[in-house]
Amino acid sequence: MRDSAIDLVLYYLPKYAPERIRADYALLDLMVASARRAGVAGELYLYTHESASIPPDLPVTRVVRIAPENIPLQDVQLIRAYAMRDFVESEWFTRPAMAVEYDELFERNPARAFNLPFDVGLTYACFSKEQQGDSGKLNGGVVYLKYRNPGAVQSYYRAYLEKFLEIKEEIDHRFSGPCRMAEWGGDEITHIRLLPPDAFDNHQQRRRTFFVAGARVMTLESVRFNCQHAVRYDGGLQITTYPETLVRHFNGWRKPYMPQYAELNLGLRLVETDSTSWGWKVVPSNQRLVS
Repeated sequence: MRDSAIDLVLYYLPKYAPERIRADYALLDLMVASARRAGVAGELYLYTHESASIPPDLPVTRVVRIAPENIPLQDVQLIRAYAMRDFVESEWFTRPAMAVEYDELFERNPARAFNLPFDVGLTYACFSKEQQGDSGKLNGGVVYLKYRNPGAVQSYYRAYLEKFLEIKEEIDHRFSGPCRMAEWGGDEITHIRLLPPDAFDNHQQRRRTFFVAGARVMTLESVRFNCQHAVRYDGGLQITTYPETLVRHFNGWRKPYMPQYAELNLGLRLVETDSTSWGWKVVPSNQRLVS
């Protein structure tokens, strides 16, 4: 398999209990291992808040600490919006990149996605969650950033941050507690508000292209580009593998099943160890169903 120079960028804030943070780092390590297995050979930039303590042995190229002025620490999605704007305007954005999250597995080389004619590729949610309003139309866990026209990507993310700040109070007024936009769902709602109201067809998931702030923004089908398909049942999880899936996303309640899926399908196993600060490491397993 030919390696692809695609960079990965993610935002993570270790704001949970220590046991949860260690589990998150184990999943991040597993995500990186799956990316390398799939042929992703670029850098990994981890953005976090300047107050965060990040272990030095995480498998990342660079830890970038930011602290937007007057933004409370709990506004994770808003800080993430600043992080993405900063990344695309930084000296590190020099080739194709993907905005990702730690609870994902790369099943195949995502380089083929960058053959499509977009500057920014947004992915549908696997199903429409009308009861949650705007945020159910797409999933912000994977965004494809093409370097063909970096100025267009930069322009899009400037507009994205501006729109986030513009609608933040409106959305926060509708939700409270853990559903505040700046904490949860704000990235997805903001992407959606930048596009026409009829941009997303979650049932057919057609690829469509829109021009936003000079950028070509394409909607991409979830099953291939950011697959969240899973059905929970008594005693476990039923996951269908697809021959075209590039990235599989274990968001929300799916997270605990990510190690099992990686071992059974990708040949990657998490084992306990004293050699990492979070207590787990990735080793090869004998099983692999996805080639």
